[in-house]
Amino acid sequence: MTIHASSVIPLWLNEWDPDFYSSLTSQENVCYVRKGHLDSIEAWRPLFIDLANALYNWRSVEREGLIDSLIMPMYSYNVLGSLHGNDLSANLEVQVHSLFSIGGFHEACKSRPVGYYDDLTEKGLAPPSFRLALDIATINSAADEEVSLIKSIVSTMQASIYSHISRALFEDVPVIGTSPSKTDLANLIFNSTGLKKAYKVLNIGNLTLPFILH
Repeated sequence: MTIHASSVIPLWLNEWDPDFYSSLTSQENVCYVRKGHLDSIEAWRPLFIDLANALYNWRSVEREGLIDSLIMPMYSYNVLGSLHGNDLSANLEVQVHSLFSIGGFHEACKSRPVGYYDDLTEKGLAPPSFRLALDIATINSAADEEVSLIKSIVSTMQASIYSHISRALFEDVPVIGTSPSKTDLANLIFNSTGLKKAYKVLNIGNLTLPFILH
């Protein structure tokens, strides 16, 4: 990982995902150090500042209601699943970097060759770097996509919850398991999914982690 002395890539990205942070700082560095009239810090730094600002804006989106809407059904889904032997595969969909993928930018960035943004060919061109401008636009629209994805996962979990409740009320359904402990539930909901990291990095309002995870 090469970090230029004039880097503007937010440090909190390193806590979110070190590989993601490394890929962005490497892209930034190669744009700053390549020789030539256009491949200079003066030409590129304002563009990376725009990218950094877009990432800060994405991070600052209020997510308390969104996280809350996910955690409540996850709790019921896992408790009922453990009691009645339900398939808990929907848990696999709840992975923090998939839920908050920044519109796909997170994974795409990590797979790109160094020098990907080196398409600045003419001063005054609008946008100065088409690829960088496209990524900024992606980041700016990411929060709305995250809401849709989480709503879809919540709907899947709720369908299973309703099915269990209906069967428990109107059918003779045996209990074949035990309810998870608070520690097990905390691990399922926060540690195995990476949501604990979301609590540390993203803006989730007044929600707090369970005391056993602090």
